Amino acid sequence: MAGQATSSSLTPLMLEDVNSMIPILVEDTDTLDARIKDAKSVRVSTKLFRIRIQTGLTSNVAKVPLDGGAMPSGGASTWDQFTVTPLSYAVSIQYTTLADLTGEPGNVASMNGVTKSIADAALSVRIFRDKFLQTGGNGVLATVDVAANYTAGNNPIVLASTPFGARLLAQNQRVQVMNAAQTVVRGGGALATILNTNNILGSTQSIQVDNVPAGTTNGDVIVVEGVATGGDPFINGIPVFHSTALTGTLMGLSRSNNYVVANGTNAGGAQITLPVLRLAQNQILQALGPKGLKDQIWHTHQSQKAALEEIGFGQFNVFSSGKAKDYDPMFSGDMTIDTREILVNPHADQTRWDLINLVTWGKVKWGNPPFLLKNRGGQTVFQGYDPVTGNPQSVEKQYLLDAIQFYVDNPKSISSVTNCKVPVSN
Repeated sequence: MAGQATSSSLTPLMLEDVNSMIPILVEDTDTLDARIKDAKSVRVSTKLFRIRIQTGLTSNVAKVPLDGGAMPSGGASTWDQFTVTPLSYAVSIQYTTLADLTGEPGNVASMNGVTKSIADAALSVRIFRDKFLQTGGNGVLATVDVAANYTAGNNPIVLASTPFGARLLAQNQRVQVMNAAQTVVRGGGALATILNTNNILGSTQSIQVDNVPAGTTNGDVIVVEGVATGGDPFINGIPVFHSTALTGTLMGLSRSNNYVVANGTNAGGAQITLPVLRLAQNQILQALGPKGLKDQIWHTHQSQKAALEEIGFGQFNVFSSGKAKDYDPMFSGDMTIDTREILVNPHADQTRWDLINLVTWGKVKWGNPPFLLKNRGGQTVFQGYDPVTGNPQSVEKQYLLDAIQFYVDNPKSISSVTNCKVPVSN
């Protein structure tokens, strides 16, 4: 089974414990999640958290006669509230008894691969949180590209390079393939295990799976295991809140309410320019005044940062002491936009810039996630059983649970530039 720790799969750890640090050859970034604070919300039931917002000031104004006559009717400030519920997902760990025994300290000059797998699961949770933060709250991690009908076993599955390519997917991850509307699961609901990913910038984005679900075709989407059809909600990401949509709802409130709709502008497929970045900031100024543009940072993919650098290439002056080491045309150091930090994230959508107000972002959660699933007896390790005979197997499982949801309590304090051109070869 893909992802299961066996004695043979742990052999590289057990032959000789020579290198004290094992290089991680996979991406391990949790850029945005690490910057979002815990909840400022109020729990009101076993399911809901309430996020209170003020939507208006006492704004009734009228000319009045002071020498007699009637005064106008009174006014009042107004309030509303979002409601949000944590959702849960699990990173599962599975290993054989022999894998656990052969890695026990004192048996060999090695580390225990099972123990390390459990520790790595905590890192995986942080990485997945960051990946989910890029998505539209529906569990979609990639889009199938190339106009061809895939048949079972026809690999690889080619993916659209934007917005994410294969960057939100991982080796050994099980996924579903659905139609774009997420009303049909391809292959009759069969899961596909990712055997390999190709997410190199400038190359064809693709994944290799153990079995391509029957009916997979161009325009289908790759979805997190366990997400159901019919609009099943998942972890809220940037597109949920950084949206100018006027239809639908946001955390229980209709988007017909102006205060629920975020700011944003569409670049129309053109390369990023300074005027559109300025416009995104000015929209916040217009909505909230100067005090509203205070704590924002820019969040984007490194491809878009490269596009911004291209603006500066024509304006760049080299002041050199005559030594080669003083010449650096790649803009070393941290770049800013109007003094605001640029948070570069390899998980980010390649086509957008998001002006994120970290003060208004938050997360609600059950317990103190991530935590190991525990039954009433206090067990966190679960025995596997043969589905035919019912006899126990020499396989054990553990589940690291994350029960969390993200929210934004002031959509008017955020903005975006979407549909930006991706630089060539990115």
